Amino acid sequence: MIEDYTLEGQLSQIVYSKVKRGEYPVPTPLISDAVQRKELADLKAERIPRPHTKAEYFQLVTTLQTEINSIGVQNAQIILDNAAARKAVDNKFDTDIAKAKLDEGNIGQALCNCINYQLNQTTWYVVKDSKLTIPTQATADAWRDAMMKITTDYPKINEAVARYESLTNTKPDIDIKWSKI
Repeated sequence: MIEDYTLEGQLSQIVYSKVKRGEYPVPTPLISDAVQRKELADLKAERIPRPHTKAEYFQLVTTLQTEINSIGVQNAQIILDNAAARKAVDNKFDTDIAKAKLDEGNIGQALCNCINYQLNQTTWYVVKDSKLTIPTQATADAWRDAMMKITTDYPKINEAVARYESLTNTKPDIDIKWSKI
C-alpha cells in the first residue's frame, strides 16, 4: 500500500483506523410465493382437480393471484426496509468519520506524521558533505528548523496546520547533481 503523506491522507488513515463501521442488521428474509405459484400452475395445467363450477375456478385463480401479488408487495417493502437499515448504519459511520476528522487530537497526530515525513525526506539537507552551497544550505536549514518548530510555535491546531501548509508550499527546491565516481 502506498502511503499518502498529505495532511488529508494522513488524517483519513488515522480516522478510518479508529472509527469502526457498525454491524449491518440481519436482513429480513423475503416471503416465498412458491406454494401459491405451484398451486396456480397445477390448477391451470389440470394436475389437480378443478372446482366443480367455473365461478369457483375463477374465484380460486383470483385468490391465488391476489396472494402472489400481495407477497410481491410485502417483499418490495422488505427490500426497502432492509436497504434503509443498511443506510442508517452507513449514515452513522459517515457522521462518525466527519466528527473524527474534526477532532484536534486526530488532526494533531496527522500533522505530526506529515512533519516527520517531511523532515525524514530532507534529512540529507543537513549532512555536511551534501554538496549544498552555503546559501542553499542556509535556506534548507531554516526551512527544516521552521518545520520542527511548528507544534511549539503554533499551539492552536488551525494555526499549526496553516503554517505547515505554508511551509510545504515553500519547501526549498533542491536538486541533487550526482557526481561520477
